[in-house]
Amino acid sequence: MGRSSRVFWVLGLFLAGFAVLILFVSLWGDFSQFRAVVSHLSFIPLLGVLLATALAFTSSGASLYSIFRTTRYRVPWARFFPITFIADTMNFVISSGGMSSIAIRSFFLKEEKVPYMVTVSLSLVQNTLFNLVLAGACAGGFYYLKGHPEFTGGPKEEAISVFVGGLFLVMAVLLLVFISRSFRDRVLRGALLGIYRLRVRFSRRRVSLKPILAALGEIERTLALLKAGWPYLLLTLGLILSNWGFMALAFYFSFHAAGMDLPAGVLLIGFLVVFLTSNVSPVPAGLGVSESALAVTYKLMGFGFEKTLVSVLIFRSVYYLMPILVATVLFLDRIRSYWKGHRG
Repeated sequence: MGRSSRVFWVLGLFLAGFAVLILFVSLWGDFSQFRAVVSHLSFIPLLGVLLATALAFTSSGASLYSIFRTTRYRVPWARFFPITFIADTMNFVISSGGMSSIAIRSFFLKEEKVPYMVTVSLSLVQNTLFNLVLAGACAGGFYYLKGHPEFTGGPKEEAISVFVGGLFLVMAVLLLVFISRSFRDRVLRGALLGIYRLRVRFSRRRVSLKPILAALGEIERTLALLKAGWPYLLLTLGLILSNWGFMALAFYFSFHAAGMDLPAGVLLIGFLVVFLTSNVSPVPAGLGVSESALAVTYKLMGFGFEKTLVSVLIFRSVYYLMPILVATVLFLDRIRSYWKGHRG
């Protein structure tokens, strides 16, 4: 697929997301109510959204930075944070469950003399802790719904149970990879050998196994250092919890700005709907899809469609779109510097 084809493909996905949003607005929206909601927005909560967003991205960068303290690699915070910021925001655009974020970090940290597999290993640990908190949040949302049968029942409840069960199964596998060396060796060796076979198949030539064995050795050395530095793991977990807390706070302020003071359980469910649809949807950042999914979910739960849509658009604009614009500028500047340095 050529570059122009990829561009058209991405633009097509964006348009598809907008089409979904326009469809639901035309079916259930009342434009006079939209104007009324926008005209009565509160300014102070909007500042709260901005501040919580800044603190959330800072906490995310600091959580990975704390893990790196277990290794001998030292990258100044002033150079480290822009890398994590770019990686975190680009992960919104490329829905890959965090893999694109790891790839971008590894690429830029390699320029800071950090080996690829060190960044990959530590990033996977951070992702495991992040998803562990996500699993807990989903369990909390499920518990809330179980206590409020007016929102769910029958097939809906069963679908939610299957989803939460699947999420905990994935978490169990990730934790076993971290805790059990024999399990980790089987999983990682299988994954790396799969990559090796793909390289052989597409390159149609022999490829050395030495890089794969070296990668496994680097992962084991990194994880051994990480286990020895367990205080940094606890610090990382605390920073990830604060990252989730600030994300949720930005979400709360977005609804508060539109005059919606919802129960904590309802806010948690809405936050999870936006987060999960943003990461699972093939549309970059779930644009249009996440907004529609939340507005419809809340409408089915008995809340106003217009206020919900305005609230989630505030959240998405501040927490997703604004950082993406800033990160794109930083990303292009770093790529330009990279090519300039290598050509020199």
